[in-house]
Parts: sequence; structure tokens; C-alpha cells
Amino acid sequence: MTSDESHITGWDYEWCAFDEVGSIGVFTTAGRGPVPDWLYANRIEMEKFLTQLEARSNTGGYVVATHELFDRYPGGTGRAYVGTAHSPIPDTPEATLGLDDWKRWARLGLYAFDWIDVHRADNQVGMYELIMAPEIPLHRDATHDPPTFAVLPGIAFQRQHWVRVP
Repeated sequence: MTSDESHITGWDYEWCAFDEVGSIGVFTTAGRGPVPDWLYANRIEMEKFLTQLEARSNTGGYVVATHELFDRYPGGTGRAYVGTAHSPIPDTPEATLGLDDWKRWARLGLYAFDWIDVHRADNQVGMYELIMAPEIPLHRDATHDPPTFAVLPGIAFQRQHWVRVP
């Protein structure tokens, strides 16, 4: 395992990528989610770009996109809220408990995804799920020195609730 792999694998690591139209998605691995091969060779550049994004002012609000919420605390009871295919979980403090990081990213204009299979014993999907969507998406052209390697071709975050890492 390389030094860059050891910084990513097994940790709750955040990385980002651009979709086919230049929108930005941030992905949280939960210590188990896959990452693109290009991330290992470009980890430092990615972390600098994420730091730059975090320093931005909020561009707007967020929209709850997830349909399931799992208790994210040790000793929890498992699934706490479940919406339907056309009805995400409610945007209430109780329902979105533990989702502050994804809200923060969405307020900055990023589509915020999580590897929620880590919370599932059965019915794993093998994809990142959109947790929060931005009301006003941030475009790659509005950032300073965006990484050119971080592209997920054929994906448009605005139209996709799930993303499989190639």
C-alpha cells in the first residue's frame, strides 16, 4: 500500500469530482467507499482544492435528497427515517441529525454524496448516494485552479441520485 493509499483507505475520506457539465460533487467514503484510481496519485492536490472550497462563502441553501437515514452513532438503533422513491426524508432536525457535513457542502454549492452501504447489512447498492443537493450549484469555472484530473465522465449530478465510481 502506498502512502497515499494509506491516507485514504480505511478512513472517512472526502474527495470531489466534476460531472459532465462542470458541477462539483463531494464524496464521503465512510472508510469503505471506492475512489477513482486518479485520486491516489493526486491526493495532495485534491486536499488543497477541498480546503479552497471549504473557505468559500455559502452560495445558497440545500435540498434533502436522501431517502434513507441510518443512525450514525455507536449503539444506535439502525434505520431512523425512511422516505419513498418520490419523497426524501423530511428536513427536520430529528430527521437530518448527523447530516451537518453534507448540509455544509450543499450550502457551498456542491452535490454531497455518502457511501451509505457501510450502514447496510443487506441490500447494498455499491454506489454513492446523494444526501444533499445544492439550491445553487457551484460550477468548476467559478473555482480557482480546479484539478483537471477529477472528472466523472457520463455523469450529471443534477439527474443522478446514485453514482458508481468507475
